Amino acid sequence: ISGRQRMLSQRTALLCLKLVCTQNKDERQTLRCELQEIINLMQKSHNGLINGDSSLNLSAEMSPTVKAMYFESPLHLDRLLCNYIAEVQALLQSKDSELTQDNPHLVYILQVSASDLLKALDAVVTQYQQESDLELMAIDLHLLELYQQSIAAEKAAQEKAEAHQKALKELQKTQVQLIHAEKMSSLGQLVAGVAHEINNPMNFISGNLHYARNYVNDLLNVLQLYQQEYPHPSSEFQKQIQARELDFLIEDLPKVLSSMKVGTDCICNIVRSLRNFSRTDGAKINRVDIHE
Repeated sequence: ISGRQRMLSQRTALLCLKLVCTQNKDERQTLRCELQEIINLMQKSHNGLINGDSSLNLSAEMSPTVKAMYFESPLHLDRLLCNYIAEVQALLQSKDSELTQDNPHLVYILQVSASDLLKALDAVVTQYQQESDLELMAIDLHLLELYQQSIAAEKAAQEKAEAHQKALKELQKTQVQLIHAEKMSSLGQLVAGVAHEINNPMNFISGNLHYARNYVNDLLNVLQLYQQEYPHPSSEFQKQIQARELDFLIEDLPKVLSSMKVGTDCICNIVRSLRNFSRTDGAKINRVDIHE
């Protein structure tokens, strides 16, 4: 920003001289507008350096040396810039007839821009550059220190990680049997619960199938006896027999009951195997069939 101030001060002086020298009214008006824009920019930049300006990324933080350059002798850059901008504003407000080369505002602008203001701006730009270089050097030194610390920390962390890894392997080796035992215990409890829940309704079904088979056999015997006693049923009864496929039912119903008995026996065997697998007799010693 200070470098821009230096460039703008020199351009302002050049345009002020051009404003006085030209005789073309249109060109003078154009120069007045351009000078006003430059002065506004110089004023905004100057205020931003002192008070801060987010649009220019300025935080108003000055070092004691730079602050002294702006507000103390011998440079007193703040006063120089404010006076310089005021003189340019005064020149812009002058009438065309007053725009001569001996105009006191022009004389001041040309003199200060080539001497005091230029010297002050050069000095503050140099100071900013030196402070920036020192700041970068400090950052580099800090980064170097952090890098060295990171190397040492990485080495220590690696040694610690190796020790932890060794301890972890030993711990995992010690815990693997315990974990396996806990899993088997949990599985045994689960299997025992499932077997118990299945066993109750299966006992009910399996026990009733025996009676159901006897009842069905009795009904079939009664039906056969009825057919023998009444070999010529009514036509309506004959239609029902044909519609229901009575002969097939008599033949297939015992097979259905037998297959259901086979299925329930299979499930009971599975439940028995599950209960044998999940025995929870504790410390009590019993004789068992290890094959089962």
